[in-house]
Amino acid sequence: MGVVDNKNIQTLTELIELRAIDSSDKTAFTFIEPQTDSIQTLTYKELRDKAIAVAAELQKQKITPGDRVLLVYPPGLDLIIAMFGCMFAGGICILTYPPATDKMVQKIQHIITDAKPDWALCTRNFANQFRQLKRAKSAFKIPLMKHLGKRILKRAYTLSHWDVEHLKWITTDQLRSKNTYKPEKIESKQNVLFQYSSGSTSKPKGIVLTHQNLVHNIETIYKEMCGNRSDHICCFWLPPYHDMGLICGIFTPIFGGMPSILLSPIDFLKRPLTWLEIITKYRVTITGGPNFSYDYCVNKITEDQKNSLNLSSLQMAFCGAEPIHTATFDRFYNYFVGCGFKRESFGPCYGLAESSVFVCGAGINHDYSIGSFSNTLLKQGKVKEVSATEQDSKSLVSVGLPVFNVKIVDPDARQVLAADKIGEIWVGWNESTAQGYWHQPELTHDVFQAKLVDDDADAYYLRTGDLGFIYNNQLFICGRIKDVIIIHGVNFYPQDIEVTVSGAHPSIRYGCVAAFNIEVDEEEKLAIVCEVNEGTDYDAVIHAINLAIAKEHQIPVHTIALIKAKSLPKTTSGKIQRSLSRELLLKRELSLVKLWDVTQLLTPKTDISVNGAAPLPINLKDFLINKVAAQTQLKPEAIDGDRPLTEYGIDSIGIVALVDEMEQLLGKKIEIGLFWDYPTINMITEYFSKEPGALVTAKAINPYAHGVGNKGIFKKAGKTGILLIHGFSGTPGEMLDFGNYLWKANITVAIPQLSGHCASEKDFKCSNRHDWYLSVLNAYNLLLEHCDQIYVSGLSVGGLLGLRLAAEQQKKLAGVILLSPLFFYDGWNMSKLKANLLMPMVIHTPLRFLASFKEKSPYGIKDEQARQAIEVVMQSQSGDFSEQVGIMKISGVSLKEVNRLIRDTTRLLPKVHCPALIIHSLEDDMASTRNADFVQRKIGSREIELCFLEDCYHVITLDKKKKEVAERVLLFLKSNN
Repeated sequence: MGVVDNKNIQTLTELIELRAIDSSDKTAFTFIEPQTDSIQTLTYKELRDKAIAVAAELQKQKITPGDRVLLVYPPGLDLIIAMFGCMFAGGICILTYPPATDKMVQKIQHIITDAKPDWALCTRNFANQFRQLKRAKSAFKIPLMKHLGKRILKRAYTLSHWDVEHLKWITTDQLRSKNTYKPEKIESKQNVLFQYSSGSTSKPKGIVLTHQNLVHNIETIYKEMCGNRSDHICCFWLPPYHDMGLICGIFTPIFGGMPSILLSPIDFLKRPLTWLEIITKYRVTITGGPNFSYDYCVNKITEDQKNSLNLSSLQMAFCGAEPIHTATFDRFYNYFVGCGFKRESFGPCYGLAESSVFVCGAGINHDYSIGSFSNTLLKQGKVKEVSATEQDSKSLVSVGLPVFNVKIVDPDARQVLAADKIGEIWVGWNESTAQGYWHQPELTHDVFQAKLVDDDADAYYLRTGDLGFIYNNQLFICGRIKDVIIIHGVNFYPQDIEVTVSGAHPSIRYGCVAAFNIEVDEEEKLAIVCEVNEGTDYDAVIHAINLAIAKEHQIPVHTIALIKAKSLPKTTSGKIQRSLSRELLLKRELSLVKLWDVTQLLTPKTDISVNGAAPLPINLKDFLINKVAAQTQLKPEAIDGDRPLTEYGIDSIGIVALVDEMEQLLGKKIEIGLFWDYPTINMITEYFSKEPGALVTAKAINPYAHGVGNKGIFKKAGKTGILLIHGFSGTPGEMLDFGNYLWKANITVAIPQLSGHCASEKDFKCSNRHDWYLSVLNAYNLLLEHCDQIYVSGLSVGGLLGLRLAAEQQKKLAGVILLSPLFFYDGWNMSKLKANLLMPMVIHTPLRFLASFKEKSPYGIKDEQARQAIEVVMQSQSGDFSEQVGIMKISGVSLKEVNRLIRDTTRLLPKVHCPALIIHSLEDDMASTRNADFVQRKIGSREIELCFLEDCYHVITLDKKKKEVAERVLLFLKSNN
């Protein structure tokens, strides 16, 4: 059992300095990207050195202690490094995700207006996007360009509304360690972080935290939840921009010297199995998430997938950030007990950002309790334990023994209540209590400086706005005074939603709308009550409300009640009574003219084919209709393409699932925000129908598209498989004859369609080497599902992608086969002027954005008949022949990506150790045999076979010797079995 000595640490920067000394080479963070199999690690020394490099750059740019700094990063190590770099420079961190939708832009704009940062940190990739938007904004001042911008940029046009030109932008992901850093004197009571709420947009509240607040809170978490031990391994997927993900997932592991494995929230939502696989693989002992995440695992992980899991290492699976349900604990435990999960590993906890994050929790060595109470009395504010078998009983989970001075208070009388009463939870001031809300003194006074009327000590308390009681020394949470609506751990403020609804339809009476939560099957759902004028098309109003909330707030509405004018409950001063509106809705005592809820749509479907024999959808619209039907248990014919998906109860988690399936179908990355900007099936289909190469025409969908793309090929045979990668700008058809030969020899064949290929020149230009490699990885993972032994073979540049796979999966691949590998453009058809002057000039200068090279005969093929066939296709297709023969006009931007791929692969060659076969033509028109010799010298393989061919050019899989190539490869496969 390890206990860490933090030697009276006062600030987070001191903590980093200490870890860089006492645990310098120990891994602090591991960030996993499942889609690319990328695993990035960061030791404590690397974290300190890279953070210092950021701080030095900030000092160079004249940042002064106390300056607010906006950090715009996706989840990952770059964010962590930049954040601590900002701290070392004395700055105040404001963390945010790079905006992808107009809604996100609005939210960040509100934060910028409130916090007034002077600086912004980001990665080089985001900086490039921002510079393009900045140039676009200048052009949009011209009316015609503004009109064209809306048509060309589509949803990206909204990002040009982001007013951030005044910020000083600094990229941090390529800074090198510098000795120019001058240590700042960082005080414990110095402001270090502004935490903005995750839901509100109209009046964002920046919670001000100091080093003292954070150090005290993470020390408390370490003691109470982690058992005051450092011999733990942590894993978190929570967003790092808010209290739980940031403080529990990043700061606390550093305090305890515990390695933390991180995963993007999107990757968790796409595939929750990944979370539990990481726990299994790394023997994780501490993890956690909101209540919904445990239900999500039960709903999404199959019985077969469970068989590979081992959760016996888990000592703490904390649960917080939203109401905790006994049924969730029961479901998760019962489903995963066979995987070694222990019920006592659950750790219900409670906190809020105003207390940094943590107030109390049942951690390691601490018990929680589950009590049954009279539901009728709970609604009356009274506490009475009853038998769990009573019909009126309500089961509640405690959140442990309060660590701080917690009181249950009558908020109006400001007096402590008796033990059998429910009241507002007040937390006595302590070192974890935040300083207040940035530049909101009145609200700070009301929330952070509450006093009890009978308290002789004249102490201050933090008002939480949450309702609860203490029973047998355990704290129970049972509701909220605040009207905030929490769905999947995200806060939504009713006044924001009410404004949206008021403007959704002209028949809605402005200011006569109530938004509140209702509980459905132990989940919090959104309900709307609003007044409408007489003679209204009520269905049109309901449709408009659903559409407006979907676009503006990205949450589904469960219930909409349209009521008569002047019947919404209000106080004498005109204030909307949301609690009374909720009560009257549940009792059906409102002056209803129309009541709608999502369950009216969710009629179970019948006559479902158990064997999945229903025909495949033939286009994107049918694909989405079938997927929505599957999620909602509706018949496909019941899905209306003009209704918002949220109207069917599809929430953000359901949207992520749709995006994941669409990415597999289309073979391209899709931003989740797209579904909020285009919230109906018809709108999303129309959007993609206008996107070149979006693959949404009425053609049959490849059942293996998730692995090889819609134009890719997968042919199942024996347990030995081969991944065939076509060349740069080519098509899977280049490898088809070759693949068929191997398939007939009982070899399972996968030929992926590389991202951006078989599409328009625009799509091709927008793809890069990482996108191409992701296509290779998807095909490799598909082969893993069917084969015990896998080889990889690539033609030309495809061979480079194969080499990268061999370097990264060296223990799993049986061999690599390179066909006409290309590292130098030195074939007989490549003039020295073009290869040595024109191409480098284009690739390495801004000319690459303007120039392009058009491929001409002989197209890498010596066989005359094959060349003539290509020319016939090109002439008959009127310029649209990319699916048949590939892209014939190559931009300088794309050539630059090939150049980078050559550079990257050259570095990886020594890491390739599996058996290798290299086949090259002596008459190659693109790349001479020097390329084959180069690979033979540089590759790390000990078993290398080199084969030279005559009477063919570069594309040897289509040329005169294609059968000889296939025979030689088959011999290699058999000799290595």
